[in-house]
Amino acid sequence: MADNYLERRMEEHRRSQQGATVKHVRPTLSALKPGQTAVDYPPIRVLVTDGTSETGIAVIEIFRRFGCRVAFTANDSMTANKIAQRFGAQYHPGTVEAAKEYLAQAGDPASAIIDTDGLMIAGAVPIPTQARKAGSEAVAAWVIFATHPANKWILEII
Repeated sequence: MADNYLERRMEEHRRSQQGATVKHVRPTLSALKPGQTAVDYPPIRVLVTDGTSETGIAVIEIFRRFGCRVAFTANDSMTANKIAQRFGAQYHPGTVEAAKEYLAQAGDPASAIIDTDGLMIAGAVPIPTQARKAGSEAVAAWVIFATHPANKWILEII
């Protein structure tokens, strides 16, 4: 019995290392600790700029935790490939416009564009200065909040 369990766990580990889809388990309300929250988040397609920055990595990680399909752009291809493998995200070298076009032609257009490097891209989720000053985790929390379908109104105010 134990051997089968270990074999299954090892197989799951190997699949996750190869970029295969990993089952994401969300906590139930009864399993939450004080200060934790549970959010139902739809599995959308997200495009992140500068995915190799500290902020970009935090944003990629949080969206992957919610089971979203994440694509990102970056200048450093060596680091970008490591990040892509680590989180199961797609690295797109080149410009944000080229990545958007590729995703659209592939039939999986980006539902949200997260501008982590401040390029002021049209249609991208703006990141408030206060969140940037608070650090990468605050930015990641902000973009999850701002891109949730129930909170689309917040983007119209900013």
